[in-house]
Amino acid sequence: MHEDPLNIDFAYDARRNQYYSTAILQRMLSLASDAQTTCLGVTHLDLFIPILTFLFGEAQLSGRCALVSIHRLREEFYGLPPNSNLLWERLVKESVHELGHVVGLRHC
Repeated sequence: MHEDPLNIDFAYDARRNQYYSTAILQRMLSLASDAQTTCLGVTHLDLFIPILTFLFGEAQLSGRCALVSIHRLREEFYGLPPNSNLLWERLVKESVHELGHVVGLRHC
């Protein structure tokens, strides 16, 4: 039986009801076709790493893959009405932020 490479069920943590983003990044890296490929994954799932409650995204510093989630970027998460323009703006900003890490930029 061949495992679906895009299935990220393996990264689910039932205790937290979230997905471990570092594990997903590792899977994405294994799917990158060559050393010149940069991958940006976008998901609706809630992401975490063990030392933080949640993440908007994660990237491999000077690596090839980044992952962002719209889960907590959506106004509905905070009990507010949907705002697709604001969601799009937040998604673009978070994606650029994570891709900055991919090209080697650190936080100030």
